[in-house]
Amino acid sequence: MRKKTLPTNKVRFVDCCDAVTEVPLEFGGYRHVADPNYLTQDAGVVENPDLSFIMADRLHARIDYAGQYAWQVTRNVPIRDLADHAPMNYARGVYGAGR
Repeated sequence: MRKKTLPTNKVRFVDCCDAVTEVPLEFGGYRHVADPNYLTQDAGVVENPDLSFIMADRLHARIDYAGQYAWQVTRNVPIRDLADHAPMNYARGVYGAGR
């Protein structure tokens, strides 16, 4: 069976703690189509950051979210990992909306 490949001119965005960007895991021949453009907790864009940068940024984002928003359970999702999946957060980082 011949492997199928996608064109290489793809752009991949990962919004800080968005849990969906971690699945599926890279095994069994699967891999993401491009290196990430990482949207930081403050909506900055970092091209292909190393894992230690991502992990530190995510830790700070989760702590900040817990203190500012998670306790408002009637208005917010309880964890940043779910909040960051919202399309408006990607738009804010990619297009600078709300800055």
